Amino acid sequence: MAEADFIQPRFAILELWRAVVHTVVEDGRWKWPALDERDSVSEAEQLLCILFPATNRPELRLEVPNAIPDDVIDTLRPLGDALSIPRALLGAVEEFLERHTSPDGTPEFSGGAAYVVTGEGTTASPTADQGTVDNVVSYATSINLCLSVIGFLGQYRERGARGDWVARVDRLVPRVRERLTAALTGLLRSFTMNTMKTSDREKDEGYELVRQINQDKRPNHAVLSEFNERMQLVRGRLREARLGVARADDLENPNLMFEIGWTWSIAEDAPAFRLEDESDNGDGPSPGEIAGTQRKGYALSKPYLYFTLIALEAIELLSSERTRVLGLLDARQERLASALFIRRDLTQIYWSQLARFGTARWPLEDLPWRTVDGVESDYMSLLVCAVVLQDFARREANEDDLRRMQPLLAELANRSRITRRALRGDQALQIHHPGLMVSLEGSERLGPLLQWRLTDFAPLLLRRVALAASLTTDQRRRDELLSLAAAVWGHVANRAFKNGLYRGLWDDPGRVFEEFEGESNLPSWTMTFRAVEALVGTWSSQSNRATRNQDLGQFAAALISEAEYKLNQELAYTVALQTPLQAKLQELRQDLTRAKTVGESQPGTAVSVVLPILRELDRIAQGRADALRTE
Repeated sequence: MAEADFIQPRFAILELWRAVVHTVVEDGRWKWPALDERDSVSEAEQLLCILFPATNRPELRLEVPNAIPDDVIDTLRPLGDALSIPRALLGAVEEFLERHTSPDGTPEFSGGAAYVVTGEGTTASPTADQGTVDNVVSYATSINLCLSVIGFLGQYRERGARGDWVARVDRLVPRVRERLTAALTGLLRSFTMNTMKTSDREKDEGYELVRQINQDKRPNHAVLSEFNERMQLVRGRLREARLGVARADDLENPNLMFEIGWTWSIAEDAPAFRLEDESDNGDGPSPGEIAGTQRKGYALSKPYLYFTLIALEAIELLSSERTRVLGLLDARQERLASALFIRRDLTQIYWSQLARFGTARWPLEDLPWRTVDGVESDYMSLLVCAVVLQDFARREANEDDLRRMQPLLAELANRSRITRRALRGDQALQIHHPGLMVSLEGSERLGPLLQWRLTDFAPLLLRRVALAASLTTDQRRRDELLSLAAAVWGHVANRAFKNGLYRGLWDDPGRVFEEFEGESNLPSWTMTFRAVEALVGTWSSQSNRATRNQDLGQFAAALISEAEYKLNQELAYTVALQTPLQAKLQELRQDLTRAKTVGESQPGTAVSVVLPILRELDRIAQGRADALRTE
């Protein structure tokens, strides 16, 4: 599926699409698990494996039947012909909403099969109540799905739907919007803050945070003082706006450290979210209106890095150019999104400042990252890298920041044995399989303590490397990062099933690491969708150019200037209009106009166009000079 030195995203996505439809489509319709095995996360990821690339890459659009490329139609043949493909996807979305909406019409966002109970000798399983608890990953995945579907349906209604299908689109869009509104509200109520003391080495989480960020070995009071200075904006905005955080008053105490982000579900102390809490401009819903049905929260009010990253990625989609241009949000959703943007900005600033704390080595460079509750893992380092790169993307990071980030990403690839050979019994492999287990604190109120398994390290790393490549203006650094991305993709691609029913889906780590051979026999839709996201991100990075080389631009401008001067000279010498020479000069004039047009944005192309012009003009001038000497 991939070559070692280059990624072909379009080819890889089509191969993946072929695997998806052969697995989940039967007789032209989506084949869902039994109702008692419903999973709002994995089922949304199934749909997104098709819809996310189709709505983010114009080369793969599926909304307009007569514009679908032939190879795409062939790949999606189990869904039918060009007319049937968008109809089948519309029907699958309708069925998804029916499966994940309660009888009273409230959207459901449970973690489903992703909730597990582990422990030596345990025979426990999640209780029925635990199985229905909302999850941040479900909120985020639904935001992605709903934005993809709303844009898809809008284009399909305008350019592809006919007859009864127009009416089906009109009935479906409000249902999708209702789910989107509920997901936005749930994400808002999952944002939280954790304040920490720093005095007790054995008990205080703040002491762990000080130890992580104190790379200069300074006294604790000096670290706390710098922390307060760096976080002044974040602390002030949190305290001023409240932002639905129940313990915002604790921020008044400068002796407390804090962290912000998203917990795994609705926070235990999250109040009902009201739109008036965020804005009083009078637009949209009436002041004080509660934004949809709001469930009780159970999650411990402390941030989790993984769920924080997942939430931030969903929020980035809300502010994307596609969302703005297509007008995918209604008035209520715009206000909910604005509230999320505030939380995103503060969270990115917080973690970016924390990761680069001090004046010497970044805390992030001291691998692995250690969380305040003692979890020490390269997975945590990657999650912090991801948030920092998001911050860089929003605030135009300088090259020095990216220079320091590049070896970090390369080292994470080495330490996780993606680009370095694994040893026998290598503990580093546990990050891939069985993965990092995260305890969902607060879930024990409804049964045994639940866990969430993280196994998507490799595709997450690929996506960050591709993002870093798109941010740098240094061509050599960009090339090195894209080379690293190709190496990581080689690892990811090799973990796809190569035989059997799930051929082309993920995840079979035994194909890369011998000690896991035969341990995976079912697909992971999370890993499969993460691979899709990484491919789309890499495609975007490959499509973006590094900043124009100033020297090359000046060289192109000089060549164009000289060519224009020489062309004008030859036109002045050539009086007759209806001659082969005059026709040739006019042809050169058109080529020169082309070079001038692309000179600013594509100086290399301009050089390639203008050099033959100069050669031809020199040949003409030399011929004229020879003719004059023979007279």
